[in-house]
Amino acid sequence: MRTSLLCGSLIILVCGALATDARSQDSRGGANSRTPHGRLGKRIAERVADKLTGRHADRRAERHRVVEELGITTSQKELIKQARSQHGDALRVARESRQGARKALHETARAPQVDDAALNARATELAAAERRLAEQRAAVRAEAQRILTPQQSAGLQALRAERKAAHSDKRAELKLLREQRTGKR
Repeated sequence: MRTSLLCGSLIILVCGALATDARSQDSRGGANSRTPHGRLGKRIAERVADKLTGRHADRRAERHRVVEELGITTSQKELIKQARSQHGDALRVARESRQGARKALHETARAPQVDDAALNARATELAAAERRLAEQRAAVRAEAQRILTPQQSAGLQALRAERKAAHSDKRAELKLLREQRTGKR
């Protein structure tokens, strides 16, 4: 159990979710993206469904495959876990800040009288919060990258390129399907 948690933490930290997911594409504008609660409601519903259907188990298996393929040692896993825990509070604060800034922007935009200056100020706050979160994530990834050997780093880059190519192929396929669907109407 502990090994699988470490493996999961490592891969989330180093290269994010490697599995390309058609449902995430769908939530970005596919035919089934509308729910009574909008996209956020769809994401929450998908997370609940994921837990019930075991999709996380598939992700864990994929992460384990990557850890095995890269040859990451137990000591490296521990070092990465330590790095992640050191940045955990800062990441949480940055995520909460971004969430608060998003909420403030949405509330300002939905006000009966929209004030352009206030709207611009809220958008600036959101951009700053997103920048801080990106900086925190980059710091964690950089620290994890320093733990990997040059061979592991090269392998990780190859896996990222493979994931990016698969993602691009899926996006092109979905775009073609949307165009076909739009053309038929």
